[in-house]
Amino acid sequence: MFIGDSTYELKHADYTHGKMLGKVFKTQEEVGAGTYVAFYVPKLLPLMDSTQGPIETDESVLKSIFANNGDTMPSIPSTVSIVNYIKCKYNAYSNFAQSIIALGETSWIFFFDGDYKYPRYLDENPDERKRKTDTVELFVYGKPDVDDIPSDYYKLRISTKENLINIHTSKENGEDHVYDFMINTKENFVEIKDEKNNHILLETDKKRIVSENETGTFTEIIDRDINHECPGNYSIKCDNYSLDAKTMIKRKGGVKIDDTSPVINLNGDTTVKITTPMLNLSVSSLLKSSSPMNKFDVAIDVNSILIHAAFMSQSGISYMQGLTMSKMYLIG
Repeated sequence: MFIGDSTYELKHADYTHGKMLGKVFKTQEEVGAGTYVAFYVPKLLPLMDSTQGPIETDESVLKSIFANNGDTMPSIPSTVSIVNYIKCKYNAYSNFAQSIIALGETSWIFFFDGDYKYPRYLDENPDERKRKTDTVELFVYGKPDVDDIPSDYYKLRISTKENLINIHTSKENGEDHVYDFMINTKENFVEIKDEKNNHILLETDKKRIVSENETGTFTEIIDRDINHECPGNYSIKCDNYSLDAKTMIKRKGGVKIDDTSPVINLNGDTTVKITTPMLNLSVSSLLKSSSPMNKFDVAIDVNSILIHAAFMSQSGISYMQGLTMSKMYLIG
Protein backbone atom coordinates (compact mmCIF):
# COMPACT_ATOMS: atom_id res chain seq x y z
CA MET A 1 0.00 0.00 0.00
CA PHE A 2 1.42 3.39 -1.00
CA ILE A 3 1.80 5.69 2.00
CA GLY A 4 1.11 9.26 0.94
CA ASP A 5 -1.63 11.67 -0.04
CA SER A 6 -4.61 9.77 -1.37
CA THR A 7 -4.73 11.82 -4.59
CA TYR A 8 -1.25 10.57 -5.49
CA GLU A 9 -1.55 6.89 -4.57
CA LEU A 10 -2.30 5.64 -8.08
CA LYS A 11 0.05 7.90 -10.01
CA HIS A 12 3.26 6.60 -11.54
CA ALA A 13 6.48 7.90 -10.01
CA ASP A 14 9.60 8.05 -12.16
CA TYR A 15 12.44 6.81 -9.96
CA THR A 16 15.05 6.99 -12.71
CA HIS A 17 15.28 10.77 -13.07
CA GLY A 18 15.69 13.56 -10.57
CA LYS A 19 16.84 11.47 -7.60
CA MET A 20 19.06 13.27 -5.11
CA LEU A 21 21.00 12.00 -2.16
CA GLY A 22 19.60 13.10 1.20
CA LYS A 23 20.98 12.74 4.71
CA VAL A 24 18.72 12.23 7.71
CA PHE A 25 18.81 15.16 10.12
CA LYS A 26 15.64 14.26 12.02
CA THR A 27 14.06 10.82 12.37
CA GLN A 28 10.36 10.09 12.10
CA GLU A 29 10.02 10.18 15.90
CA GLU A 30 11.81 13.53 16.11
CA VAL A 31 9.72 15.15 13.39
CA GLY A 32 6.51 13.79 14.93
CA ALA A 33 4.37 14.39 11.85
CA GLY A 34 3.12 11.08 10.49
CA THR A 35 5.53 9.42 8.05
CA TYR A 36 7.74 12.47 7.56
CA VAL A 37 11.52 12.30 7.99
CA ALA A 38 13.75 15.40 7.77
CA PHE A 39 16.63 15.30 5.27
CA TYR A 40 19.49 17.59 4.39
CA VAL A 41 19.79 17.52 0.57
CA PRO A 42 23.10 19.00 -0.65
CA LYS A 43 21.83 19.36 -4.21
CA LEU A 44 18.99 21.59 -3.01
CA LEU A 45 20.83 23.43 -0.23
CA PRO A 46 24.50 23.48 -1.31
CA LEU A 47 25.41 26.52 0.76
CA MET A 48 24.27 25.02 4.07
CA ASP A 49 26.72 23.26 6.36
CA SER A 50 25.44 19.71 6.73
CA THR A 51 27.90 18.83 9.46
CA GLN A 52 26.44 21.11 12.12
CA GLY A 53 23.18 19.22 12.46
CA PRO A 54 19.64 20.43 11.89
CA ILE A 55 19.25 24.17 12.00
CA GLU A 56 16.07 25.73 13.32
CA THR A 57 16.64 29.37 14.11
CA ASP A 58 14.55 32.50 14.04
CA GLU A 59 16.34 35.32 12.21
CA SER A 60 15.30 38.94 12.55
CA VAL A 61 13.94 40.63 9.45
CA LEU A 62 15.32 44.04 8.52
CA LYS A 63 12.19 45.94 7.58
CA SER A 64 14.28 48.79 6.25
CA ILE A 65 15.00 46.84 3.11
CA PHE A 66 11.34 47.19 2.12
CA ALA A 67 10.01 50.38 0.63
CA ASN A 68 7.89 52.29 3.11
CA ASN A 69 5.38 54.39 1.27
CA GLY A 70 2.52 54.46 3.70
CA ASP A 71 -0.56 52.49 2.65
CA THR A 72 1.42 50.17 0.37
CA MET A 73 3.69 48.97 3.19
CA PRO A 74 3.36 45.16 3.35
CA SER A 75 2.80 43.24 6.58
CA ILE A 76 6.26 42.05 7.52
CA PRO A 77 6.97 39.54 10.32
CA SER A 78 9.69 40.45 12.76
CA THR A 79 11.44 37.07 12.38
CA VAL A 80 11.67 34.27 9.88
CA SER A 81 12.49 30.59 10.54
CA ILE A 82 15.65 29.25 8.97
CA VAL A 83 16.14 25.47 8.51
CA ASN A 84 18.59 23.47 6.44
CA TYR A 85 16.44 20.40 5.79
CA ILE A 86 13.21 19.38 4.07
CA LYS A 87 10.54 17.05 5.41
CA CYS A 88 9.89 14.07 3.11
CA LYS A 89 7.23 11.37 3.20
CA TYR A 90 8.14 7.73 2.86
CA ASN A 91 7.45 6.25 -0.57
CA ALA A 92 6.66 2.69 0.51
CA TYR A 93 6.77 -0.51 -1.44
CA SER A 94 3.42 -2.23 -1.87
CA ASN A 95 2.26 -4.03 1.29
CA PHE A 96 5.29 -2.99 3.36
CA ALA A 97 5.08 -0.73 6.39
CA GLN A 98 7.49 2.17 6.84
CA SER A 99 10.91 1.04 7.99
CA ILE A 100 13.03 2.82 10.57
CA ILE A 101 15.68 5.14 9.16
CA ALA A 102 18.45 6.33 11.44
CA LEU A 103 20.00 9.72 12.09
CA GLY A 104 22.79 10.36 9.58
CA GLU A 105 21.69 7.65 7.18
CA THR A 106 21.41 8.46 3.50
CA SER A 107 18.47 7.87 1.16
CA TRP A 108 17.35 8.89 -2.29
CA ILE A 109 15.08 11.95 -2.45
CA PHE A 110 12.77 12.72 -5.35
CA PHE A 111 9.74 14.88 -5.99
CA PHE A 112 6.56 13.05 -6.87
CA ASP A 113 5.67 13.72 -10.50
CA GLY A 114 8.24 16.53 -10.43
CA ASP A 115 6.16 18.58 -7.99
CA TYR A 116 8.37 20.22 -5.37
CA LYS A 117 5.44 20.36 -2.95
CA TYR A 118 5.57 16.56 -2.57
CA PRO A 119 9.07 15.36 -1.67
CA ARG A 120 9.46 11.60 -1.12
CA TYR A 121 12.34 9.44 0.06
CA LEU A 122 13.30 5.91 -0.98
CA ASP A 123 14.82 3.57 1.57
CA GLU A 124 17.04 1.78 -0.90
CA ASN A 125 20.48 3.37 -0.75
CA PRO A 126 22.97 0.64 0.28
CA ASP A 127 26.02 2.88 0.36
CA GLU A 128 25.65 3.80 4.02
CA ARG A 129 23.86 1.80 6.70
CA LYS A 130 23.89 3.51 10.09
CA ARG A 131 20.80 1.93 11.63
CA LYS A 132 21.47 -0.63 14.34
CA THR A 133 17.88 -1.86 14.73
CA ASP A 134 14.96 -1.94 12.38
CA THR A 135 11.34 -3.04 12.04
CA VAL A 136 9.97 -4.48 8.81
CA GLU A 137 6.33 -5.43 8.39
CA LEU A 138 4.74 -7.16 5.42
CA PHE A 139 0.95 -6.98 5.49
CA VAL A 140 -1.72 -8.45 3.22
CA TYR A 141 -5.37 -7.45 3.37
CA GLY A 142 -7.80 -10.34 3.23
CA LYS A 143 -11.13 -8.53 3.04
CA PRO A 144 -12.89 -9.26 -0.28
CA ASP A 145 -14.35 -5.72 -0.44
CA VAL A 146 -11.32 -3.72 -1.62
CA ASP A 147 -13.10 -0.41 -1.00
CA ASP A 148 -13.32 -1.06 2.72
CA ILE A 149 -10.08 -0.89 4.74
CA PRO A 150 -10.14 -3.88 7.16
CA SER A 151 -9.46 -3.51 10.86
CA ASP A 152 -7.16 -6.53 10.81
CA TYR A 153 -4.97 -8.27 8.23
CA TYR A 154 -2.34 -10.96 7.68
CA LYS A 155 1.12 -9.72 8.61
CA LEU A 156 4.72 -10.77 9.06
CA ARG A 157 6.58 -8.47 11.45
CA ILE A 158 10.34 -8.71 11.99
CA SER A 159 11.82 -6.24 14.46
CA THR A 160 15.30 -6.09 15.92
CA LYS A 161 14.17 -2.94 17.73
CA GLU A 162 11.41 -4.85 19.54
CA ASN A 163 13.33 -8.16 19.52
CA LEU A 164 10.56 -10.22 17.98
CA ILE A 165 9.24 -12.03 14.92
CA ASN A 166 5.46 -12.29 14.64
CA ILE A 167 3.18 -14.00 12.12
CA HIS A 168 -0.47 -12.99 12.46
CA THR A 169 -3.67 -13.95 10.62
CA SER A 170 -7.12 -12.36 10.61
CA LYS A 171 -10.80 -13.30 10.14
CA GLU A 172 -11.55 -10.65 7.51
CA ASN A 173 -12.05 -13.18 4.70
CA GLY A 174 -14.36 -15.65 6.45
CA GLU A 175 -11.71 -17.44 8.50
CA ASP A 176 -12.98 -19.11 11.66
CA HIS A 177 -10.05 -18.24 13.90
CA VAL A 178 -7.03 -15.96 14.36
CA TYR A 179 -3.54 -17.37 14.83
CA ASP A 180 -0.31 -15.82 16.10
CA PHE A 181 3.19 -17.26 16.02
CA MET A 182 5.68 -15.17 18.01
CA ILE A 183 9.41 -15.44 18.67
CA ASN A 184 10.40 -12.99 21.43
CA THR A 185 14.17 -12.80 21.84
CA LYS A 186 13.96 -10.07 24.50
CA GLU A 187 11.94 -12.13 26.96
CA ASN A 188 13.25 -15.44 25.57
CA PHE A 189 10.08 -17.29 24.63
CA VAL A 190 8.31 -18.76 21.61
CA GLU A 191 4.51 -18.94 21.54
CA ILE A 192 1.80 -20.23 19.22
CA LYS A 193 -1.75 -19.21 20.12
CA ASP A 194 -5.21 -18.45 18.77
CA GLU A 195 -7.83 -15.89 19.77
CA LYS A 196 -9.39 -18.39 22.23
CA ASN A 197 -6.12 -18.60 24.20
CA ASN A 198 -5.27 -22.15 23.14
CA HIS A 199 -1.50 -21.94 23.15
CA ILE A 200 1.88 -23.67 23.19
CA LEU A 201 4.67 -21.86 25.02
CA LEU A 202 8.45 -22.41 25.17
CA GLU A 203 10.35 -20.43 27.83
CA THR A 204 14.08 -21.00 27.45
CA ASP A 205 15.38 -19.49 30.72
CA LYS A 206 12.77 -21.33 32.81
CA LYS A 207 13.39 -24.65 30.99
CA ARG A 208 9.63 -24.75 30.54
CA ILE A 209 7.30 -25.99 27.79
CA VAL A 210 3.54 -25.62 28.24
CA SER A 211 0.57 -26.61 26.10
CA GLU A 212 -2.86 -25.44 27.31
CA ASN A 213 -6.33 -25.05 25.86
CA GLU A 214 -9.16 -22.67 26.69
CA THR A 215 -10.83 -25.17 29.08
CA GLY A 216 -7.73 -25.36 31.30
CA THR A 217 -6.34 -28.74 30.24
CA PHE A 218 -2.56 -28.44 30.17
CA THR A 219 0.73 -30.28 30.07
CA GLU A 220 3.81 -28.65 31.58
CA ILE A 221 7.46 -29.67 31.30
CA ILE A 222 9.56 -27.56 33.65
CA ASP A 223 13.19 -28.38 34.33
CA ARG A 224 13.10 -32.02 35.57
CA ASP A 225 9.37 -32.17 36.27
CA ILE A 226 6.31 -32.97 34.15
CA ASN A 227 2.81 -31.90 35.22
CA HIS A 228 -0.53 -32.84 33.69
CA GLU A 229 -3.93 -31.43 34.59
CA CYS A 230 -7.34 -31.80 32.96
CA PRO A 231 -10.91 -31.20 34.14
CA GLY A 232 -12.15 -34.15 32.04
CA ASN A 233 -10.80 -37.63 31.26
CA TYR A 234 -7.19 -38.76 30.92
CA SER A 235 -6.74 -41.89 28.78
CA ILE A 236 -3.75 -43.91 27.60
CA LYS A 237 -4.14 -46.68 25.01
CA CYS A 238 -1.11 -48.65 23.84
CA ASP A 239 0.28 -52.16 23.27
CA ASN A 240 2.60 -52.12 26.29
CA TYR A 241 2.82 -49.68 29.18
CA SER A 242 5.83 -49.65 31.49
CA LEU A 243 6.29 -47.40 34.51
CA ASP A 244 9.59 -47.39 36.40
CA ALA A 245 9.82 -45.05 39.38
CA LYS A 246 13.08 -44.96 41.35
CA THR A 247 11.51 -43.96 44.67
CA MET A 248 7.71 -43.97 44.86
CA ILE A 249 4.47 -44.42 42.91
CA LYS A 250 1.42 -42.80 44.46
CA ARG A 251 -2.16 -43.08 43.22
CA LYS A 252 -5.29 -41.47 44.65
CA GLY A 253 -8.80 -42.14 43.41
CA GLY A 254 -11.55 -39.82 44.55
CA VAL A 255 -14.20 -42.57 44.33
CA LYS A 256 -12.78 -45.82 42.98
CA ILE A 257 -9.70 -47.51 41.52
CA ASP A 258 -10.25 -50.46 39.17
CA ASP A 259 -7.49 -52.81 37.99
CA THR A 260 -8.62 -55.52 35.55
CA SER A 261 -6.42 -58.14 33.88
CA PRO A 262 -6.29 -61.95 33.41
CA VAL A 263 -3.22 -61.95 35.67
CA ILE A 264 -2.35 -59.31 38.27
CA ASN A 265 0.91 -59.66 40.14
CA LEU A 266 1.82 -57.74 43.28
CA ASN A 267 5.43 -58.31 44.25
CA GLY A 268 6.73 -56.69 47.39
CA ASP A 269 10.38 -57.46 48.08
CA THR A 270 9.88 -56.81 51.79
CA THR A 271 6.27 -55.90 52.59
CA VAL A 272 2.82 -55.71 51.06
CA LYS A 273 0.60 -53.69 53.35
CA ILE A 274 -3.13 -53.15 53.08
CA THR A 275 -4.84 -50.73 55.47
CA THR A 276 -8.61 -50.41 55.15
CA PRO A 277 -11.83 -50.38 57.22
CA MET A 278 -13.11 -53.39 55.22
CA LEU A 279 -11.41 -55.97 52.98
CA ASN A 280 -13.70 -58.00 50.71
CA LEU A 281 -12.13 -60.89 48.76
CA SER A 282 -14.31 -62.78 46.30
CA VAL A 283 -12.52 -65.86 44.89
CA SER A 284 -14.52 -68.08 42.54
CA SER A 285 -12.10 -71.03 42.35
CA LEU A 286 -9.19 -71.28 44.77
CA LEU A 287 -7.55 -69.24 47.50
CA LYS A 288 -4.03 -70.50 47.87
CA SER A 289 -0.86 -69.51 49.67
CA SER A 290 2.38 -70.63 48.10
CA SER A 291 4.26 -70.07 51.37
CA PRO A 292 4.76 -73.13 53.64
CA MET A 293 2.55 -72.90 56.70
CA ASN A 294 5.58 -72.75 59.01
CA LYS A 295 6.59 -69.58 57.18
CA PHE A 296 3.10 -68.20 56.80
CA ASP A 297 2.76 -65.38 59.31
CA VAL A 298 0.22 -62.72 58.49
CA ALA A 299 -0.96 -59.93 60.75
CA ILE A 300 -4.22 -58.34 59.63
CA ASP A 301 -5.52 -55.29 61.40
CA VAL A 302 -8.97 -54.43 60.04
CA ASN A 303 -12.43 -53.94 61.44
CA SER A 304 -13.91 -56.76 59.34
CA ILE A 305 -12.75 -59.24 56.68
CA LEU A 306 -15.21 -61.20 54.58
CA ILE A 307 -13.68 -64.00 52.50
CA HIS A 308 -15.67 -66.16 50.09
CA ALA A 309 -13.40 -68.88 48.72
CA ALA A 310 -13.08 -72.55 47.80
CA PHE A 311 -10.75 -74.39 50.17
CA MET A 312 -9.12 -77.82 49.75
CA SER A 313 -8.95 -80.02 52.89
CA GLN A 314 -6.18 -82.48 53.71
CA SER A 315 -8.41 -85.35 52.55
CA GLY A 316 -8.57 -83.74 49.09
CA ILE A 317 -12.23 -82.75 49.37
CA SER A 318 -13.00 -79.27 48.08
CA TYR A 319 -15.69 -77.27 49.77
CA MET A 320 -16.95 -73.71 49.96
CA GLN A 321 -16.59 -71.85 53.17
CA GLY A 322 -17.48 -68.36 54.36
CA LEU A 323 -15.06 -66.96 56.91
CA THR A 324 -15.52 -63.75 58.86
CA MET A 325 -12.80 -62.24 61.02
CA SER A 326 -13.02 -59.16 63.15
CA LYS A 327 -10.58 -56.94 64.96
CA MET A 328 -7.05 -58.43 65.25
CA TYR A 329 -6.05 -61.86 63.99
CA LEU A 330 -2.66 -63.52 63.71
CA ILE A 331 -2.53 -66.38 61.26
CA GLY A 332 0.44 -68.70 61.39
